[in-house]
Amino acid sequence: MNYNPFYKGGRMPKISSQRFNGQCLNNMKKIQKLLCLFTILLCLVNVSVEAQINFSKSNNLEAMKEAAAFENKPFIVYFTMDICPPCERMKKEVFAKNEVANIVDQKYLAYSVNLNQHYGKNLGQQQNVQSAPTFLFFDASGNLTQRVDGATSLSNFVKILDANSRIEVPHTDFSDFR
Repeated sequence: MNYNPFYKGGRMPKISSQRFNGQCLNNMKKIQKLLCLFTILLCLVNVSVEAQINFSKSNNLEAMKEAAAFENKPFIVYFTMDICPPCERMKKEVFAKNEVANIVDQKYLAYSVNLNQHYGKNLGQQQNVQSAPTFLFFDASGNLTQRVDGATSLSNFVKILDANSRIEVPHTDFSDFR
């Protein structure tokens, strides 16, 4: 019998190797299940945190104006470029926030224009866009209400969204034309 001073009486209890291996396997299965559950929960939390604004890609301002008039919603035109650190920062720090994504999805039509593409360059020149990111805010009638050049903070962007979504556009009641 083995002597161990840490056990009562100095003798180690006899544990059958079969019982010991079975306990280890059961514990390993429990740990595996917990790790799997933890991984799934982590993925769910990650998905829910990373909401994004769904920018439609378009280079036709007239089509954007028509869609806005049809839906009676203001719209945002976001000018970006392929390699643009401030644009990437806006994507991570502003567009990925639920608060911003919810406001834009509920109150705006959102368009993205890539200044590296031919049609994007043309629209950028027409709108006098000098740098990326640039945001143009239009009311539902297609009138420019605000221009934001460069990246901005989350709190400032939310204020801009709120201010531009409150601009009232006169609504024509066609019932008088019957």
